[in-house]
Formats: sequence, structure tokens, C-alpha cells
Amino acid sequence: MVLYAHTGFSQVRREFPDHNGAVDANTPQIEYAYDYGVGNVNAPRLSSLKYPQGSRINYVYDAGLDDSISRVSGIEDANNIRLVDYQYLGLGTPVIVNYQDEPAIRLDYSLGTSSTESQKYKSWDRFGRVTRHDWVRNVSGNDKDIVKVGYAYDLGSNRTMRNERVAMPAGIERDELYTYDGLNRLINLERGKITGTTTPQITTTDRLQTENWSLDQLGNWNTYQFDGDGDELYTSSADLNDGRSFNLANEIDSWDPAPADSQNNPVTPTYDRAENISDDGDGMIFTYDAWNRLVKAERNTTTLGTYAYDGLGRRIKHNVGGIILRMRTIMW
Repeated sequence: MVLYAHTGFSQVRREFPDHNGAVDANTPQIEYAYDYGVGNVNAPRLSSLKYPQGSRINYVYDAGLDDSISRVSGIEDANNIRLVDYQYLGLGTPVIVNYQDEPAIRLDYSLGTSSTESQKYKSWDRFGRVTRHDWVRNVSGNDKDIVKVGYAYDLGSNRTMRNERVAMPAGIERDELYTYDGLNRLINLERGKITGTTTPQITTTDRLQTENWSLDQLGNWNTYQFDGDGDELYTSSADLNDGRSFNLANEIDSWDPAPADSQNNPVTPTYDRAENISDDGDGMIFTYDAWNRLVKAERNTTTLGTYAYDGLGRRIKHNVGGIILRMRTIMW
């Protein structure tokens, strides 16, 4: 159960998330504080958030434009130590997110050195689509790229390329190329090393994996192919060549979950009255609660996991073999 207490402006003042049932005196609470009519502020704005264990973060609005329009400049801890800074393009597009840890890490979309705005912010194209995504670590005053990814799009704004510009560990390249049908649905993905600039491609030698989808008019997968070794043969134990059929409710009638080297053994899943899959036909059994949320997964009568949710439908517990792998108190 989750209960809320609100201010006179209908803003959340306290949140009480209880994982075990009804809210009582032992339920943890999250407290929100607001500024009311401070300086140039003409509307309440979030000023701090206090967690159940007592720690607090403060939202900072630096003097000037940020203060005038109530735009967050940064976040500080309870000792007024800055944790993160934000810089913007226009009124609300983050350009730099600078984490003040040591070594400092930042998300940086401001990659150009020109004073002309159109040349300075080269991480977006003219349609506002992200074309570069860079994470940078600053060590002793020197920037080192952690993640540097480039993107390209077609005329329908479908992403056609993901180019890793910082090599993965051990030199493994994980660039990706995407192909779409006339309805802008993804039908092919290639993963490996991209070569060429005018016409980017991934050659057979540089290809790690391939995925293909064949779709019907409603978007159901008639076939799904996964090529785990990049040879495009779909015949090895690393590959999958899954043919499917569907009923009139667009539920899967049959599918083949086996590796490509041992296929032609389709199975038939079953569904409950709410159309949740209860048995995938391959040994997996699923149980749901009254709100159609997964609460148990089994394989051949062995329980693999049980799940619990809070009053807002957020998964807060994952229990495997009596061991709680995840217990979450979700706070904003």
C-alpha cells in the first residue's frame, strides 16, 4: 500500500510506501519540501527530499535565469556539497550533466567549440534527434572518453545506425545497423564493426550477430531469426530460427524455442482468461495476481522466482529459492 499526504497546492508532501500491507506507525516515509514565493518564484517548487533513513538532498536554483524560471541548477546533499550540476540549451534541454564525484563524470552534449549555437551543439541534428551521446571522465584535469556513441536516422526518424566510437573491452566492436519495412517496423539488426562512411555496412568478417523479423499485417512475428555467430546460416546451436503461428486474438498458437540445430519441434502455449500466458509449452509456468502482475515463475514444477509489488504496481521484491535478490523502497 502507498499513501500520500499533500500540500494546499496538491503537491505531494509525504509518501508512505508499505511493502507488507496497510500503512501503520512503522511504515517508512519520504518527505518533500517546497519553496513558496521566495525571490522571483511565483509558484511552489521542490526544494528538498528526505529519505526514510534520514538523509536529504536539496534542489538548487542558482541566481539568474534558473532561479527566475525555477529550473534546477544542481543537487546538493544535506551538508550543501554539490552532487551534480546541470547546464541547458534553451529553457529545458540538458546539455551537460556533471557529476561531482572523484573522478568527475559527466554526460556531455556540448561538443563543439564554435560560438555559433548551430555549430556548438553538434550532438543534435536539425530535427532535435540525438546524433552523439558522450560520457566523459575527468582525471587530474584531463578528459577521457568512457562512452562515445554516434547515431544516424532515416527520413522517417527511424534510427538506422549505432556507432560505438570507443572500443569495447578486448577490442570487441558492438556497432549496430537497423533496417525497417514500409511501416517503419524493425525487420533486421546487424551487430559488429561498421565500415564505410557514405554507405555504412558490416561485412561478414566483422559481423558478430544478426537478428531478423518477419511480420504480419498486425505486427506479429511470423518468424524470428537470431544468428549468434554472424555467418547468416541459422543452423548452429548458437542460432535460433523460430517460426510462429497466431490465433484470431493475436495469441501465439505455436512456436519453436529450440536452437536452430535441433528444431522442427513446435510447442503450443496456453493462456488464462485475461490472456496472460500461463504455460509457454516449453516447461515454463506463470502465475499472476488479480491485477495481471506476474507473481511466480516455474519450470517443470521448480519455482524459479516469486515477485511482490507495492500499491502503485512497482515490483519491489524478487525471491529466488528463498533468497531475496531485490528489495526496493522506491522514492522520488
